[in-house]
Amino acid sequence: MNARWVAVAAVVTVLLASGGTAQANPLQQAPLPHVCAFLHEVVPAAVIADAVAHPEKVYGWNKRANPNAPLSPYNQPRTSLSLRSPGRRYHPLYNGLLFAAGCPAVSTSATPRPATVPPTDPATPPTPPTRPVTPTPITPTPGTPVPPVVLVGPSEPVFVGSYVEVPVRIEPGAGLAIGDLDFVLPDGDKAGHVSRSTERGAAPSFMLLVGHDPGTYPILATKHGTGTVIATAHFTSTDVWTGTDAGPSAWLERPQSPLPALPFLPIARADAAAPDRAASAAAAPATPKLVIVIADTSTNRYTGSEGTDAVATWEDEARDGVAVGGVTRSTKAYYAELTGGAVNLDVEVRGPFSLTGNWDTYFEASKEPKWDNLFQACADAVDAVVDFTTVFSLACVTKGAAGDKFAWPYAWARMIATDEGNIALPVISMPVDWPLLKGSGGRERHVTLAHEFGHNLGLPDEYWVGTQHDAALESRDPDGWTLMSAEAKLPHVTVPERRWLGTTAASAIRTFDYGGATAPFAATVELHPAELGSPPAGRSTGVEIMKAAGWSYWCEYRVGQSAQIGDRVLPTNDRVLCTDVQTSPPASRRNIVVLPNDASGDGPVLGNLQDYTEIDPMNPDATLKLSVSAMDGSKARLAIEYGPRGRPDPSIRPWPAGPSRPWQSPDIEIKNDRTKASPAFFNMQWPGHDNEVWATVRNLGTIDATGVEVEFYVKDYNVGGTPPATFLGTTTTTIPAGGTVTVQAPTPWQAPAGGHYCLEVRIGPYSKPVGGFMVDELTGTNNIAQSNYDDHTSISSSPASRETTTVKVTNPYAAPALIGLSIDQTRDDFRTYLEHRWLRMAAGETRTVRVMFESTRDVPLEDPDRQSWAANHVSITASIFNPLDPVVDSADILGGAEARVRHGWATRIDTFDIEPPRAVGQVLRFDGRPAPGGWVIIEFTDDRGGNLVRTSTTVAVNANGRFSATVPGTPWSFAQAFFVPVPGYGDSESKRVPRP
Repeated sequence: MNARWVAVAAVVTVLLASGGTAQANPLQQAPLPHVCAFLHEVVPAAVIADAVAHPEKVYGWNKRANPNAPLSPYNQPRTSLSLRSPGRRYHPLYNGLLFAAGCPAVSTSATPRPATVPPTDPATPPTPPTRPVTPTPITPTPGTPVPPVVLVGPSEPVFVGSYVEVPVRIEPGAGLAIGDLDFVLPDGDKAGHVSRSTERGAAPSFMLLVGHDPGTYPILATKHGTGTVIATAHFTSTDVWTGTDAGPSAWLERPQSPLPALPFLPIARADAAAPDRAASAAAAPATPKLVIVIADTSTNRYTGSEGTDAVATWEDEARDGVAVGGVTRSTKAYYAELTGGAVNLDVEVRGPFSLTGNWDTYFEASKEPKWDNLFQACADAVDAVVDFTTVFSLACVTKGAAGDKFAWPYAWARMIATDEGNIALPVISMPVDWPLLKGSGGRERHVTLAHEFGHNLGLPDEYWVGTQHDAALESRDPDGWTLMSAEAKLPHVTVPERRWLGTTAASAIRTFDYGGATAPFAATVELHPAELGSPPAGRSTGVEIMKAAGWSYWCEYRVGQSAQIGDRVLPTNDRVLCTDVQTSPPASRRNIVVLPNDASGDGPVLGNLQDYTEIDPMNPDATLKLSVSAMDGSKARLAIEYGPRGRPDPSIRPWPAGPSRPWQSPDIEIKNDRTKASPAFFNMQWPGHDNEVWATVRNLGTIDATGVEVEFYVKDYNVGGTPPATFLGTTTTTIPAGGTVTVQAPTPWQAPAGGHYCLEVRIGPYSKPVGGFMVDELTGTNNIAQSNYDDHTSISSSPASRETTTVKVTNPYAAPALIGLSIDQTRDDFRTYLEHRWLRMAAGETRTVRVMFESTRDVPLEDPDRQSWAANHVSITASIFNPLDPVVDSADILGGAEARVRHGWATRIDTFDIEPPRAVGQVLRFDGRPAPGGWVIIEFTDDRGGNLVRTSTTVAVNANGRFSATVPGTPWSFAQAFFVPVPGYGDSESKRVPRP
């Protein structure tokens, strides 16, 4: 299950280039384009010629430098052809042409002219600048004063909750530097706020973090310490996104837990040591607040009492209850009953509200929401009266329009700009009059709302889809046995789904290890009807029979309850239901299907005195038999018999490695001199150095696995799809039955500097000869694992630096698909930026999305509590709407990536000398004070016929920042020192020093 990189400012540039009317310049009625001299060295001549011939196609042509201020000597027209970032190389997407009000002073001697037109592949990011760029003054009309500072604010509306870079142009003769200026949004948080952090080496600028309230707002540049306004600009924010190819950007500066709508943890793991193997992806909260917004659009308004009637109807359906078949039902009551009171929905219905846009502003022709517009508008409608930090889920219920325009039921998770900041929320879209609409099948509001809210809680769809799933599995659809397959008759969910929600205790489940059995086994379990809550002593709600890691059979007793809300009309009443559950199933099936029919025809839905028998074709002695007896409506006795399967099962655990490492495998580890020096660098790659790659592999089977081939790969940092992989080698090993072995990649991995990578370990399909015939492994579904690696330090030198990476997203389907991206982080003193919230991608397409990180501490404190310097763990998750599912209503997990972001004082190795027999030096902070500890790794390198041979030694740094090590007597040509810091400090390295 496993994004095109365009910085948001660049996206804005593209949008501007395609629209808008040039501003007439009364001082120059017929302006001519002026080409800045440096362009001829970095931009192909044909590109320049086309821009001069058709300047109207290039962003900024003849517009005022600040389009929101009147023309003046300080605000001149843009007629000089330049680059968006003059100090960086030209790229038609990432660093394109624009017209500016004057040319920057850029040295061309170090920027050779490209021999050919740069690549147009959007997956190729521009080379970062190696030095800052100092803009030249804007050239005003002769004889007029020169403005000391110009803020180049966005001239097109920017989406609420997004971000945009604002360049700051300072006249060299003004006697000002960027540090002498404060940037202020006088309208406060509703307008947004400002980040002073910048990418290292970038031109002067600040990041505008757009707030939650659409409007037009001023930006002020004031003299630090005096408040004197030196320059102004304006920007307009909007809650209507018009892009169709990619969504708006987002910034996040508060901890976010992984959303329940994005489940990825296993339901059960046969190899897990913890007693509660069936831990949920995100246990359902006890009192989740569901805010339902009743709204219409300008296309079709509520009239008379329609709006207030709709509010009352949805209050009844979602919270207060409606009478159906003599029972009062609601979505709230359903979940209370399903979970034995563990989930008590707090429902608020607000409205009616009139959204300002028309139907097409908020919905696609396919009835799918325009995700940013609809949910942002609904949040805006209630933001003044709802504290979104207390909201679990937001539902938008809308009035349809003529021509079969209505909101198809959908559930997902979206980033929403609120008065409390940007918040990621599970969301639901539904039509106000759902039972009356084509395609509803008469399903009632509270029924379908319960299904969609199930997605919000982390439950995936379980229905069979003919265009995607194996045809033989149609008869194994769980259908009316679970709300997530067929909700019309409002069934409960299966026991594995209850475990997924975390509302059925592990103690209520009896677990058996069929796959790992070493001897014949028999047991009897007395099952308690799942509808009746916690079982009494001596009984169980369900049975889990583990076949292999991540693959189990489950059995439960289901009895229709006429006095209850759910499970009133089961497919067959009073039966033991047995299901086949895989936590990472192949694309040909769902997570949950019922067991196949057996030879006797009793099948997987067992009545009294019926049985299910499964014979292992490779080992008839390993027959599994499930027999039902003593069924009386209050209990059912399930006898379980099986023999040892006698198979090997080499395996490796997939992600997650833990709550702070959701996209790393616990069985893959990187080791290097830095990880060995400091535990703070555990499992982090060291770019430019040797990195050992280790994998822990297990044999969950009952016979030894000999000649197991463990393959190591590295591929681009990604959140989904299958990017090309580089083969690192194969290690062959023997894993004893039930044993564990740790193996190393045959050669060290040289992680390139600045790289962000994914390590993947695969175990080849395994079989071995036993008794004259080949025996396959138990399952091949546990033979692959991967870990994403990215490490950054936001360096403090007032303010902290902004660090940048990119992740790749691939659509794995042979059809266009919508892919959503979300971010979460673990600390509130960091900020994360995401370039796009979603992407619409062609079949098989790959794009690259930019992600940035920074510390929000302006200057780090002298804090003796080192825990305050713990890293921020950022998770980036991709989810996809299956384009092959004709009735898709939720997104599936595609994959994810993670990054660890540290914060600390900038450091430098101030001195590093070779004074035989010692190598000595000192590490200082950027303010000249010594680093108070840490380690230094000194590498001694010898060039032996073109092969670099490295030896190293690690020494401690004392309280004065000094270090000393013995120089080796073996041959070496030069030495280099690398500082491994304690928390709160950044790493650094010395120059290479030749051997004396």
